[in-house]
Amino acid sequence: MIILGDIAAPSEASGKLIADFFADHTELFSDQSVLFNLEGLISDHQDANNNSPILFNHSAVLKSFDGYVEKVAALANNHTLDLPHLLQSTKQMLAERGFKSVGAGNTRDADFQVTEIREDNHRVLIINACWDFLLYHQNNKNSEVRVNVIDEFAILRFVRKVRAEDPDCRILTYFHWSFDLEIIPSPSYRVFAKDLIDAGVSLVVGGHSHCVQGGEKYKNGYIVYGLGNFYLPSGIYANGKLSFPSMSDLGWALKWKVGTNELENIWVDSSSNQLKLVTADAFEHSEELRKYSGYAGLTDQEYVVYFKTHRRKRKITPTFYNYEQSLSNRIKMRLLKSRARIARLAAKLNLIGWQN
Repeated sequence: MIILGDIAAPSEASGKLIADFFADHTELFSDQSVLFNLEGLISDHQDANNNSPILFNHSAVLKSFDGYVEKVAALANNHTLDLPHLLQSTKQMLAERGFKSVGAGNTRDADFQVTEIREDNHRVLIINACWDFLLYHQNNKNSEVRVNVIDEFAILRFVRKVRAEDPDCRILTYFHWSFDLEIIPSPSYRVFAKDLIDAGVSLVVGGHSHCVQGGEKYKNGYIVYGLGNFYLPSGIYANGKLSFPSMSDLGWALKWKVGTNELENIWVDSSSNQLKLVTADAFEHSEELRKYSGYAGLTDQEYVVYFKTHRRKRKITPTFYNYEQSLSNRIKMRLLKSRARIARLAAKLNLIGWQN
């Protein structure tokens, strides 16, 4: 199974670029199934010159995945609500072209949180959800459109139930979380990810930070905190104002052998809005991965110290140490949302650059 990070291909040419990249590296990307984050709904008529960071995908990107038997587009991200009126047409187009979708739906959809595929004679359940903070500026309370948000306790209950009923199934969680351009995971994510593995998840995958956040092996499972962008062109969206630093050029894809639960890394360079293969290596023996995973193997207490020293986002950015619904965490969330709204206003006034 191939697992990719964020994809927002705004033109027919960008869709072809991805297809050509796959074709040039079939030895790595040929597989039965693929999962990726569709960072923006499908529209062939949207304009990237909008002054706000509205992301979308041209339908040509779907042709890139013609070689896969099972294709899953993850929709639990903040940009699904950029163009909520396109959700149903996007899901319909995906279904017509043989894709499954997960992570977003409307009030009539009872099962958009989880989807299922089969690979290597295993049932594979994919759970897709978004950190609710990332939806702070999206007001869909009066709309039927819903993005699945991360409810840690509900997800853990579901995983334990599935594991008890089907010990042989594989469970993969695919989350949209973290801050833009944060290089390491929140301590709360690390606690939650390990709890998920303890509950029966085989592979935890995260995205949204638009840079590689590293990962670690924990017991019999793998944790990948941030894949970074697979293809999200810089200097195109928001009338060219949505751009990424060079640290975002490296993308991380995964090749998961479902039957044996082995993981391989595929490192991709997207500088100059192109796609180039860097290298591929085994998760547990990767020198490239070690560069981004200096925390691997630390205890929760040790990691808090590491996080305070190595985090990138510091200004008025509180730290979440756990995922409890405590008063402290609720106050921190209010502070975050207020900070984010001020930053968004400043971006609209051209005082700072756009955050994604």
